[in-house]
Amino acid sequence: MPFQVFTAEQIADASKALQAAPGNKNLVDSTDGETVAVVLTVEKAKIAKEFEWHEGRDHIVQILDGTTVYEVGGTPKDGRNTKPGEYLAPVSEGATKMTLKKGDMLTIPRGTPHKRSTEGSVTLILISPSGMLM
Repeated sequence: MPFQVFTAEQIADASKALQAAPGNKNLVDSTDGETVAVVLTVEKAKIAKEFEWHEGRDHIVQILDGTTVYEVGGTPKDGRNTKPGEYLAPVSEGATKMTLKKGDMLTIPRGTPHKRSTEGSVTLILISPSGMLM
């Protein structure tokens, strides 16, 4: 993959557009054969119902604005395989709950259960490398 630059202005413009219609904007898409996905997300009042974990990719989350709550780790109970290398479970016993705010970064190694709950609003960048270990 050739190098790419995303200027602060481009990210701010994309964030502003997502504020009007919350969701995701793929900055780098791993479905194009890349080894990393980079996604800009704006989320408002969204509560994850289940924990997820992935065999083949890690997550790095950088909070750009707002706050969100992550539950990470623990032992998933009643987990199920949803597609190759992807899993969901309703609970993960012993997970650590933390509130992330603007400027915070969280790394989630592959195979680690996690879920996100946002009561208000959060803007974040999710970097998801695959094919390499953290």
